[in-house]
Amino acid sequence: MDEGCCTRDGGSTGCDDSLKEKFWEDLDVEIMGIPECEAIYIGEDFNGHVGRMNDGYEGVHGGRGYGVRNQEGEALLEAAFDLAIVNTYYQKKEQHLITYRSGQYSTQIDYFFLRRSKIHLAKDCKIVTSESLVSQHRLLILDLNLKVQRLQKNSKPPPRTKWYRLSDRELAEEFRKRIVDKMVGMGDMAEMRVNDCWNKMAVCVRSVARDVFGETTGKGKIDRDTWWWNEDVRMILKERKNAFKEWKSVEEGNDREKEIKRSADLTSKKAKKTVAIARAKVQDKL
Repeated sequence: MDEGCCTRDGGSTGCDDSLKEKFWEDLDVEIMGIPECEAIYIGEDFNGHVGRMNDGYEGVHGGRGYGVRNQEGEALLEAAFDLAIVNTYYQKKEQHLITYRSGQYSTQIDYFFLRRSKIHLAKDCKIVTSESLVSQHRLLILDLNLKVQRLQKNSKPPPRTKWYRLSDRELAEEFRKRIVDKMVGMGDMAEMRVNDCWNKMAVCVRSVARDVFGETTGKGKIDRDTWWWNEDVRMILKERKNAFKEWKSVEEGNDREKEIKRSADLTSKKAKKTVAIARAKVQDKL
């Protein structure tokens, strides 16, 4: 927000009053354009001294600033119509109010702003005297107490059509007959657009499938009793579990450990392959 032509003491070098006024007007417009429901956090070097006292600007200025107010500080206070300068709300030693130091010259020109209605969220606004963010500017920290609302995850997935039941010949035949009946009942679709025909057929197929095959209860996407779980998968995973237990029971450094570990790795790879094959076979039937 620094125009780039204002000096650090709030004066001006090649920066006329009209340009300064335009800057504050633009800032005013930007702030007014932000909805009330949205938070505002502004931290910047404003090149203005708001001074120690808050006379005439109660609510914007907390009455605990530093130094003497100047023209740029006055403009800053006027622009911050519904904001609060957080630095000025905390009782600090003078050395902890100074944000800019150059030789014997010290001042407060860096500020944090919040909405006045949200000033209670600020826990502290402090200077780290031993650290500099940029040359001659001390590090200014705003400590906020914010509530972060955790997004609720939908632990229960939506029901899904049990398409795998197409492998049942009786159900597949029932599904085919009902689809044919539905299509006959639709009548002629020659005048309909391609997308409309497609959508109508898709709705029909899904509706019949739900009635004939049923839907999952939504307890989980995959569980041990799901449709791809077969005897081969059960046996190989049991073998993998036993191999892992045996490997864990062997002491480290033992030559036999290497052999058992190698065997456990091979069993694990075999188990993954068996599960993948079992799922692929079922997917091919869908």
